Amino acid sequence: MRNVELICILSLLGLASDGQAAAPVPLVRYFPPPAPNAAVIVAMQRQSALALVGAITPEAIASIMRSAQPAARLQTLYIDSPGGDVASAIRLTEFLRSHKTRVIVAGRCFSACANFVFAGAVAKDVLPGSLVGIHGSTYTYYDGTTLRFAKAYDRAAMAQWRDKDVTVAPQVARLDDMQRQFYSARQLSLTYHDVFARYEIRRAALPSASACPDYLLWALDRPLLEGMGIKGLGAVWTPRNADEARSVAIDLGMSGPQIFFGSAARLDSTCRQDETLVDKLKSWVDALRALTGT
Repeated sequence: MRNVELICILSLLGLASDGQAAAPVPLVRYFPPPAPNAAVIVAMQRQSALALVGAITPEAIASIMRSAQPAARLQTLYIDSPGGDVASAIRLTEFLRSHKTRVIVAGRCFSACANFVFAGAVAKDVLPGSLVGIHGSTYTYYDGTTLRFAKAYDRAAMAQWRDKDVTVAPQVARLDDMQRQFYSARQLSLTYHDVFARYEIRRAALPSASACPDYLLWALDRPLLEGMGIKGLGAVWTPRNADEARSVAIDLGMSGPQIFFGSAARLDSTCRQDETLVDKLKSWVDALRALTGT
């Protein structure tokens, strides 16, 4: 546990003492987790606020629950996370909802962070220079002590898991059920996740030398977040265009071409064999930018 004064955290986030926002830097720069699948929990003295930096894991959730003051609600959770496992993210979300905690994205909120913590929080903000990103379904599995990942469409990986451990299929079915129950209970839509999953299937079916861009995440703007049915949106900063989204992604430690920023219709038309000439030109431009790093 790292304890810092609240004014220090606000300074790191690029906020002036009067609360006016400036361009923040991601929290991970100041509080790097000790390992890729670990997290740092930062307690802010004299305030009912915490920060989660890193992966959403059972250990991180347990630390947050221990750190929250028993006699007072946890008012704010700053988060900079690449994601984590579904069960832990849902457990964290339920805990935050019970405290009516405001979630403030200060860097990354990807994968399970976006799918559950951000989507389910009663109130949320996105600070300048931050991104909220989703992708298709990804399943996690412990091979001994090693955490493995596989996409839902990757039948070879899933088959390999089943050969090693007969509990994999029930685990995957349980995770699917948990996500759908979570979204149904909050009247949230999985439509955009399905759009990204269809893109991933098309991308995986193409030759490796294909001009189809290889996106890992879809950065969502406010209209898309509202389209998912997400409620409680406060001040939500989003990039002005795809170029700015790529620039922010690089600042957050990713490769710019790994981020898609645009409409559902455009993503749903990406990598189709029957693309229109305009769609093909857009794909070629994306591929060129990926090669040149622009």
